[in-house]
Amino acid sequence: PKIQQSLELSDKELSHTGFLKDLIPPTAGQIEQDDYIRPDVEIYLAEGGNLAFRWLEEIPDVYFREDLYAEYAAQKDKKTLSYIRKARRAFTDLASALAYRHLSIEQVLNCLLNRQEGYFLHGQPLAPLRQKDIAQETSLSTATVSRVCRNRYVLFDGKVYGLQTFFATAYNSQRDGEDFVSDKAIMKKMQALVDCEDKEHPYSDQDFADYFAAIHITIARRTITKFDKN
Repeated sequence: PKIQQSLELSDKELSHTGFLKDLIPPTAGQIEQDDYIRPDVEIYLAEGGNLAFRWLEEIPDVYFREDLYAEYAAQKDKKTLSYIRKARRAFTDLASALAYRHLSIEQVLNCLLNRQEGYFLHGQPLAPLRQKDIAQETSLSTATVSRVCRNRYVLFDGKVYGLQTFFATAYNSQRDGEDFVSDKAIMKKMQALVDCEDKEHPYSDQDFADYFAAIHITIARRTITKFDKN
C-alpha cells in the first residue's frame, strides 16, 4: 500500500507488478538452511609420535593504514582527527581481540591434548576432564574456556568432533592407581557387558550398579539408568 500510494498506482497497474513478489526474501523462520560443520583445527600425529594440531580456518589479518593516518592527520581538521583516533582505537581493540582468541584456543587445545593423550593415541576411554579443570590449568576464565568450546569442531582421524566431546564427568574410584574414572569409561564398560550378556536374561540397572560397586567405583543406580538410556 505504501508503494502504491507513493507511486500513485491504480489497483490495475499494481496488479501487473505481481512478479516482484518472487523477489521478496522469506522471513528468517521460513529460510531452510543446511548446517555445514567446518572444523577449526585438525588433530594429528606428528613425527616422533607426538600429538599436534594445525589450523584449518584462516585467521583474518587486519591492518591499519599508517600512511593514510598521517596524511589525514596532517590536515589538522578536528573532526577528521577525532574520527581517525577512534578508528585507530577500534583497530587496536580488534587486533587484540583476535590475538587473544587465537591464543586462548591454542591453550585450550594444548591442555586437551595433554589430558586426553591416551584417548587420541591409544583409543582409551576419555579421562575425567571438565571445562573448569582447563580453566585452572591455563589460567583462563571459565567463561573464556566455555566460549572456546562452544560450537567449535576439530578434525581427528578423518572424523569431525565437537570440542565438547572430549570432556568427561569424574566418578570416584578406589581401584589401585585410580582416584577417578570418567563417565565415558563407565559407559564403555557397560556396553562391553551388554555385548556379552545373556539376551534372555539381560542385566538390570541394579546389576550394573552392583558390578561397579564390586570393583570400587562409586556410582548411583539412577546414574546407571541415565547411562543406559543413552
